Amino acid sequence: MAETPRFLITTADQRTWAFDRPAVFLGQWCRWYECRDVWGAMDAIVARPYSISSAQLHRDLDHVRAFEAILWPRLVSILNDFHKTRHKERYWRILLGNWLTMVVRVLHNRVGTLEQCLAEHRIDGTATLVSSGYHLATLTSDAFVWACNDPAWNNILSGRLLDRRSGGGPDQEKIHVEAEPGFRRPSAPAVRTDPVVRLMQSLRKIGVRATDVMIDNTYLPREHVVKLHLALGQMPQVWRREPVGIVTQPSPAIRQILSDRLETQADGAVEREISALVFELMPVCYLEGYPELLTHAASAGFPKRPKAIFTSNNFDSDEVFKIWAAEQTERGATYIIGQHGNVYGTHHQYAPSAEEEFADRFVSWGWANRPNVVPAFNLKHPVAAPAVYDPLGRVLLVELSPAHQTYIDDKVARFEEYFSDQVNFVQGLGDKVRSQVTVRLSGGSRTHHEGEHARWPKAVPGITVDTFDKTMRELVASSRLVVHSYDSTGLLETLTQNVPTMAFWQEGLDHLLESVTPDYQVLIDAGIVHLSPQSAAQAVNERFDTIEQWWGSEKVQAARRHFISKYSRQVDDPAKVLRFIILNAISEVGQSDRATTAS
Repeated sequence: MAETPRFLITTADQRTWAFDRPAVFLGQWCRWYECRDVWGAMDAIVARPYSISSAQLHRDLDHVRAFEAILWPRLVSILNDFHKTRHKERYWRILLGNWLTMVVRVLHNRVGTLEQCLAEHRIDGTATLVSSGYHLATLTSDAFVWACNDPAWNNILSGRLLDRRSGGGPDQEKIHVEAEPGFRRPSAPAVRTDPVVRLMQSLRKIGVRATDVMIDNTYLPREHVVKLHLALGQMPQVWRREPVGIVTQPSPAIRQILSDRLETQADGAVEREISALVFELMPVCYLEGYPELLTHAASAGFPKRPKAIFTSNNFDSDEVFKIWAAEQTERGATYIIGQHGNVYGTHHQYAPSAEEEFADRFVSWGWANRPNVVPAFNLKHPVAAPAVYDPLGRVLLVELSPAHQTYIDDKVARFEEYFSDQVNFVQGLGDKVRSQVTVRLSGGSRTHHEGEHARWPKAVPGITVDTFDKTMRELVASSRLVVHSYDSTGLLETLTQNVPTMAFWQEGLDHLLESVTPDYQVLIDAGIVHLSPQSAAQAVNERFDTIEQWWGSEKVQAARRHFISKYSRQVDDPAKVLRFIILNAISEVGQSDRATTAS
């Protein structure tokens, strides 16, 4: 342990900082880039990031997955008792499965981060915000995601963990702040609906039948959505995302009773900490606001007895849709979920996802590694189209979005390494090539605090940074080469569209399931994927003037075709393929249910 006593800083909220003595920041997330003049002048260090090695991350993932499996039946019993219901486990998985996976990982990260820091540093104090009536519970699961980035929320959660620490913790200076209920995400501004969508919404009110297949947010282009409805013999429908509108506030007394019941069943220190806080953090819509959520779903106008439900998006944070879907599946509706971007079926940290497990059928973009996975096609780009790019255009570098703090590992620390790799790649380009680079930042760069807009010009003077004036389609159309600096949905898209593409990332193939690494090795051998920024920069330098020749070569095209045949297929008639999948799923699930009932 370090000898110098240090004050522990757990948040970016400077009200909790100590400026008159040595300090240790719990993580890089405490040091927002725009505040660098403040923290840069302090006598302070940053604690070692938690679970940053691949070996530790894999162990942690195995641990939380095993614990989550144990936690589920306990949680279901308590929820059914509290709500006076008799729902099966699958019902609750559909409603809050994605949130539970997230909260278990968040708490595992927060406990592990604190324990590691306390073990490696001599901490002589910390500060915790105290607000009368502050609740860590958000109203919805979507708000929970954003709360995990909030300085006050994280500081108060850290204080709760330190209060509960069996071995004791550092003295906490309590800083009283103005009373507020807790983190509340501002409502998104209303979006004007275009005339075609408004017309389809009006027709839906007239033509929707009780047993229609519910189709919403599938990622299909609009014309293919219409064709799918017609192929199923029903009126095309467009559904508006319903606001949750929960007004009930959390009850600390009720949550403490539920927490005590769950904690008494836990074994192991980390498991007890997670169990003790699950109900304290559970969104209001799943507990006190549950009756309101049922009321919203009943008045949403969704089909009363759908034969099937198909979505690629609403399964995650659309609370009204989720509780309606959970109710309908218990009545016999077949639940079909489409792939939501990349990492499905390939990434160790996400495979299998909660939705892959609770869906009757999971429609993938081409792969299949579970009995309920049906290989289909890229739902965003289902039909082949001519490649649109400029052979004499620029080089487009597409950046990763700064991650929410909802993972086991420290994604903010990883982003620091990631950004260094981006700079190394651009600096490794020749002057001629570098002058033709456009850096496309993610939308998340506008809401997170890594400061990419300010950092890029300092790191590479004269660099062109896109300011969201153009769409991604427009940027690709004006580029001769698209470079993806992470294993992304965009990589699948440009490979599928046959746009000249390269990629590189920092972790090699460690993030992948062992079964899929040979497919990625094909891309590496063809020079499409690189495992270092230096290798990627060298390849771009060598091929800048001959990109089309390289991209059109048989070796590169064969690698591209091999990869997309498994992970990003295209078809001639998407509606026909999906109609078959949906009707076949309805038939097979119905037969399975009848067989289960008979037995």
